[in-house]
Amino acid sequence: MLAAQQTDKPVVKAISANLGRGLTLLLGLILIGVGVICFLSGTASLTKPLSIMIVSLAVIWVLLWNYRLRSNGGQGPGRLPNKNEAAGAERLDMDAILSSMSNLVLEVSASGRIIRVIKTGYTFKFYQPEQIVGSQVHEFVSGKSHETVNGLIQRVLRADKPEEFQVSTVLDRERWLQVRLTPLRSDSVLIVISDITEIKDSQRNYRDLIGLANCIIIRLDNEKRITFFNRYSEDFFGFRRQEVLGRPAAEIIMTDLPPHWTAGESRQKSCPSDGCRLMLENRTKDGRKVFINYSRRTIFENGKVCGELWVGNDFTE
Repeated sequence: MLAAQQTDKPVVKAISANLGRGLTLLLGLILIGVGVICFLSGTASLTKPLSIMIVSLAVIWVLLWNYRLRSNGGQGPGRLPNKNEAAGAERLDMDAILSSMSNLVLEVSASGRIIRVIKTGYTFKFYQPEQIVGSQVHEFVSGKSHETVNGLIQRVLRADKPEEFQVSTVLDRERWLQVRLTPLRSDSVLIVISDITEIKDSQRNYRDLIGLANCIIIRLDNEKRITFFNRYSEDFFGFRRQEVLGRPAAEIIMTDLPPHWTAGESRQKSCPSDGCRLMLENRTKDGRKVFINYSRRTIFENGKVCGELWVGNDFTE
């Protein structure tokens, strides 16, 4: 309701301004008419000068009002923007949004041909726009076959909803791209491509560091199932990674895990986000009892609890 009132204000203002201009011009015409009548019908010595004065004032009034209109661009106060101006403002807004994007944006036909490159803030490092327009998009995203890319385009057009995938391609080196396809028209899609190589490199380096760490590192989901098992854990417990992933930790290695720790409602209370330490008796694959001193921390993603990270050292001796 408030938005409707705010939208109506310029309209009311414009109508009032137009009404005021109309009344002013009408009053000027009436004064001119009165002056002319007085001039034609008057006989007294003062009538003719008075009528001339009235006509002169009316003409000056009209001229001044016309000058005011011209000084306002011929549009008058309270003017509503026309369609061309509104479209121009929207175009400026869109240009500003596109210039702030660091993505490559393509319009691609249903057959996979690149129709145009939409100008954004993306800096071309490996291709120029004129080099890729007209080519097949699977040649640009070389990590996917022609059939796969075309199948994705057709699926996006049929379902009328976006899809995305990650793909590796070779440019100056192996690079990872995040590709998002969005329906644009009935026979074309908008493809937004982001270079996520640095993110992938960071993830790979992180996994390498964790894998080479000289301690036990285990990640559990909210159901206490093992989702990560580093190389040291494999060597220490005797289990291969594929043997434990997806299985409850309490059934494999953490045999004395307190029952209340498996309850979702007490998960955060038992392990605050800043971590806690505890000693647990664990079992290896060959049945040996080992005592591990764990540091346990809750993991959050997008503000929600998604699991726990357990980092431990052998205290058996």
